[in-house]
Amino acid sequence: MSGTAETPICALRYDLRPADALAYERLPGELRGWTKFGMIVSFAAIGGVFGLPEDWPIWWRWGTAAALVVAWGYICGSAAPQARAT
Repeated sequence: MSGTAETPICALRYDLRPADALAYERLPGELRGWTKFGMIVSFAAIGGVFGLPEDWPIWWRWGTAAALVVAWGYICGSAAPQARAT
């Protein structure tokens, strides 16, 4: 560090309102139970399909991994809580 005076850190300030608290409360929580288990197993399956069978052609590995990612998104997306209209 040089001997010159340090510049002040830029600080941003925000006003939080009740609507911000409501938006925070409506955020989805952490995955629990079978949903979390399914996510971990699906990530392991995707990694295993892409990493283990080295004798498969690369297009087969990428296609299978992509199909598993789409299936994971469909399963975990349907398990997520849906927003309610107020």
